[in-house]
Amino acid sequence: MRLTLGFHVFNKQDTIASVLQSWLDTLSGAHEVEVIVVLDDTTDRSEEAVRACLSAYPYPFRLLYARQGWEIGSDNLMLAAADSDAIVFIQDDNWMHTPGWDRVLVDTLRRVEKPGAVGLLAGAQFAPDGTISRIECDRPHKGEYFRMQGCPDAPLGVYQVPVVTRPCAAWTATARQASGFDWAYWPMDFDETDFSYRLHRDGYTNLYIPFDLMNEVGKRSTIQEARMMENYERGQAIFMARYGKHIRTHGAAAALLWPVNDQLEAL
Repeated sequence: MRLTLGFHVFNKQDTIASVLQSWLDTLSGAHEVEVIVVLDDTTDRSEEAVRACLSAYPYPFRLLYARQGWEIGSDNLMLAAADSDAIVFIQDDNWMHTPGWDRVLVDTLRRVEKPGAVGLLAGAQFAPDGTISRIECDRPHKGEYFRMQGCPDAPLGVYQVPVVTRPCAAWTATARQASGFDWAYWPMDFDETDFSYRLHRDGYTNLYIPFDLMNEVGKRSTIQEARMMENYERGQAIFMARYGKHIRTHGAAAALLWPVNDQLEAL
């Protein structure tokens, strides 16, 4: 199995090496891996840090460049360039702490008849009125970044969910068939919700796997709170205009598929 690890990077010269290392050092060795890094309008020394870090690993890597693509444009660049069976879309403030996470991901994709998008951090579900609620399991390294989401700690397990959040993964061919991430949501928020709900609507099974993944939620400190809320509400309005009727008619609830232990092995 060949995997693409795609990273979206914006001005993270001091931390991006540790992010990359966290994903690469926890690989199982069971699969071939390529790394694609999209540098999105960086103005610091992130590129030098990325090159120095990845040069120490045996995995082929490519650097691509975006101009204010944010996550949507960067992830679509990765998807177009990927030479793989499965692709993982990773933000520059996400650290992976689960050993062998790639083996768990591929084994889970193979276990489902028609897998869609896979959330590595969290999933979500909708009430009939469109209210969204996050599905996430607390893990040892999440700490305050789990608590700040304000969602209950879900029982440890793999969930079927209507939508996922970033970082997320999919079979590369499936993501391309779904046309990737929609620019209508630029600059951010609800584009991965749209991407995964399209797959859910079309009969794919979206999943949440409870990896020990720490998301620093860096945009909370780099984007003004008012702008964050404006982007979120705008994205939600677009999403509900498109899919609100489908949600009300067909439902969009999550379900626990199977419990797992702390090593993410099926019980």
